[in-house]
Amino acid sequence: MKKVIAVCCLLLALCGCQSAKNEGKSEDYANMGFPGISEDGIYHLVKTDFANEVYFYDFKTDKDVPLCSKVNCNHQNEDCDAYRLTFYKDEDQTLHLPPIYYQNKIYYLYENLQKGKTTLCSSNVDGTDLKKIADIAEMAVVDNATFFDQKVWYTENAFDVDDKGNIISTSNHFKLMCLDLNNHKTEIIKESDDEMLLGRGVYDHQYYFMDVNSVDGKSVNELVKYHEDNQTFESIYQCESGNSFLINKYYYDYDKEAGKIFRMDVSDQSKSNVMDYQPEKGYEVFSVQTDDQGIMTVVLKKDNQVVGESYIDLLSEKVISGTGRVIYLKDGAYYCLNDKGLIYKE
Repeated sequence: MKKVIAVCCLLLALCGCQSAKNEGKSEDYANMGFPGISEDGIYHLVKTDFANEVYFYDFKTDKDVPLCSKVNCNHQNEDCDAYRLTFYKDEDQTLHLPPIYYQNKIYYLYENLQKGKTTLCSSNVDGTDLKKIADIAEMAVVDNATFFDQKVWYTENAFDVDDKGNIISTSNHFKLMCLDLNNHKTEIIKESDDEMLLGRGVYDHQYYFMDVNSVDGKSVNELVKYHEDNQTFESIYQCESGNSFLINKYYYDYDKEAGKIFRMDVSDQSKSNVMDYQPEKGYEVFSVQTDDQGIMTVVLKKDNQVVGESYIDLLSEKVISGTGRVIYLKDGAYYCLNDKGLIYKE
């Protein structure tokens, strides 16, 4: 199960991160990876002509602007706040994933993948007063993180190194960690070799994660609930796909053979069909992922090559038309990303 660093980055990019309460969520929590959503707008990364910068899409104005408070800044210089928020201190650690919005704060995971170091910082919602919270990974990569109940639940995967101390790959030695945002103390919740541990959301103030293992050469995805009160683990469901996040109390999955999307209720493990889905003739479903706002991304392949994506609004039970990458649904409108990362509303 060895994975090179580039594969880890791909897994990180596929994870979801949203925190505003809407039709898709009933609890206040945030998962890292996708743009961070507040009641006022969306925080995200944009690849500009100058550099990567932190942007804020304002729901009131429907404008996507750099998160910069400097007067008369042209946002094309190294003193721009939107640019400076993309790295920590001396640019040794950079922001590879969008900022995370949680309880009126913005959180940033600054990483150095060559050294295996990740630092968690926070700022005000306007990007000012950036502060370090803690170093949360040393010689490891953070695969995912979930913010809820003033704690950060995250998993890290340790690196293997050569005899000179250079990182060569991830080792598949995983730790499920918990960081208290009030006192900045961390504890190990679960530690495992060869089992990938991926956070999948919160329901009824309980943390859920995916335990991904290999049995007889096949990947087995097991959804597990962690009971914080007595520090025990409860197996909930063996999934077709391990990439999806909880939507309230449901885990959505796709049966390729039957061509049906179904959901599993984590409170009683009952299953029910949601809708039929078959790609157009000549296309096949390569993988699916559901974010915690109710959007399922279906990766399509043709002639054994990945060729694009389709998006499904699970709450409305319909395929979404359009060409952009759908990230959010609000008041009947879909918010999408273009190829540079700028947000537009359909």
